[in-house]
Amino acid sequence: MVPAWQDIDIHHELRQHWDQHAGIPAHLNHRLLTYLIHIGLDAMSYDAFKHRSDDLARNAARVLDLVRTRQPI
Repeated sequence: MVPAWQDIDIHHELRQHWDQHAGIPAHLNHRLLTYLIHIGLDAMSYDAFKHRSDDLARNAARVLDLVRTRQPI
């Protein structure tokens, strides 16, 4: 949803952080899914504001896929 983040393996980075600290948080998948949906909805509102219909459609499809699959990965 944020183009600059596409090359970052966020799951690897998070797990590395948790391994070095307090461990994996409770309800991890639910939390990650919630965060990703929130980021996607924010991107959609910005796309609508900037009249970027192609980006809006792409982000809407990604958010819808997240909601349908209920999987953050």
